[in-house]
Amino acid sequence: MERENKLLIICLDGLDYYLTLKWKISKLLQKIHGRFYVGDIRILYTPLIWSSILCGFSVEEKGYGYEEAVRRSMGTLRVLHDLKKKIFGEKRFWIIRRLLIFLRLLRANFIMPTNLLRETFLEILEDRGYKVFALEVPGYNEINNGRFRLKMHELILSKKLEDRMAFIKEVKNDTINRFNKTQQALETYDVVMCYSPLPDLAHHLFLKGIKSRILIYKTYRWLEKNVDKYLLKPAYDLNFNVLILSDHGFDMKNFTHSNYAFWSSNVELSRPIKTYRDVKDNILNMLRGKNVEK
Repeated sequence: MERENKLLIICLDGLDYYLTLKWKISKLLQKIHGRFYVGDIRILYTPLIWSSILCGFSVEEKGYGYEEAVRRSMGTLRVLHDLKKKIFGEKRFWIIRRLLIFLRLLRANFIMPTNLLRETFLEILEDRGYKVFALEVPGYNEINNGRFRLKMHELILSKKLEDRMAFIKEVKNDTINRFNKTQQALETYDVVMCYSPLPDLAHHLFLKGIKSRILIYKTYRWLEKNVDKYLLKPAYDLNFNVLILSDHGFDMKNFTHSNYAFWSSNVELSRPIKTYRDVKDNILNMLRGKNVEK
């Protein structure tokens, strides 16, 4: 199969373009690399940004903003969300939401409505006859990411660095499992997309001081080593196009998501990736050579 008919998309949450350059994380930079703007998404929340990348437009413009996303993520408990203003009030509702998190009744996985799912490049490519594999993609088919999000928010309140480090180790082990599954998918699928919540979780948990900065640096190096081992080398050997993406960077001074995300590619692109709105078109152009009957 020719190169233009095979694509691996590696999603690394919160991978910061400037830190990747500063620390010379060379394997992730690939042949060409750059940053793209996500700042016109009103709330830079991970599931909303990935959903917008998948669709090629801001999903907020289609009615899938933060509040609606939270409401849908509550499943059968969304009735509490719908009644919050009438019964609980905004402030009291968040107290109830924290209680639901504590009781492990809230999963915090985010899946777009069906009409938006149909707009994603994954669905479009599947309709074109490509064999598509997507693993834990926020907004699309995540199952376990919500558990890590909720645990992170618990640990932000903890003063024990050891607890945070143990959690990141758990996420690393889960990421290796995802990489293994993705590597296997390269043998039988045309389009493969996988997601890791690293390094974003490390950014949120290791905020201040030299030791925290060292732990974040080590997380970047760990990602470089394992992305190369499990994904890049096998994908290059199988003649895949490889696109590495993040959904935002991290503002180390203000401890929050930044307006620019990361991209890199092992092949030239059809057009520059200047904003998240450019990713979908690049991917569809990259793979338009396929002509397979379903």
